[in-house]
Amino acid sequence: LAEESAKGSHIIFLCDNHAPDDAEFRMFPPHCIRGSEETEVIPELREFVGEVIPKARFSCFYGTNLDTILGALGTETILVGGISTQRSVEGTARDAKNRDLQCIVVSDCCTAGELDVHEMTIKHVLPLLVRVRTTDEVVAALRP
Repeated sequence: LAEESAKGSHIIFLCDNHAPDDAEFRMFPPHCIRGSEETEVIPELREFVGEVIPKARFSCFYGTNLDTILGALGTETILVGGISTQRSVEGTARDAKNRDLQCIVVSDCCTAGELDVHEMTIKHVLPLLVRVRTTDEVVAALRP
């Protein structure tokens, strides 16, 4: 992130941000309530924030202006990492594919509540949709 930030790459973080009565809480415990610390970029990554977009659903595209921003930037490829590999990461990857964006899921920048679910999604689901690479592979590909 430091190298890409220095190059002027547009770095966007999308953070869960739910209303207290969000319908998602019928299935999942309340989390990332609007105005709480849970909705913020973690301290270790804050120095790289170029833009933060709140999201309330699994896909970073649903109900946000991400598509408009990426279009205005002329973006053809996105790198995706995040929490909940099988929900938010996969949902975003699917929507990126549906928008004809090249999507690379950075496998070691993702996690899930259960390691076996994360590994199954990384090994068996996401490769059917998008490219899956490690951080080292992505960094090597980005360097001239």
